[in-house]
Amino acid sequence: MKAYVKPYIPGPGEHERFADQAGSFRFIWRCPDCIHVAASTTTCSLEFRTQDLMGATSFVESRGNFTFCKYFEAA
Repeated sequence: MKAYVKPYIPGPGEHERFADQAGSFRFIWRCPDCIHVAASTTTCSLEFRTQDLMGATSFVESRGNFTFCKYFEAA
């Protein structure tokens, strides 16, 4: 079963709140930083789609949606 991410457009202040929480709790939300991604194949053991998060510099994608793995972990 492939993981599916439902698009979510954040409301006012949610980008800032996520950024603050990600920093405070040291969330690992990018695939290259995650223990579930095999570096040699860039595939996720949880079958999450990695193409969006391998080179991500922000947790907000081009359409304004949050994009981070639902299996994110605290460092």
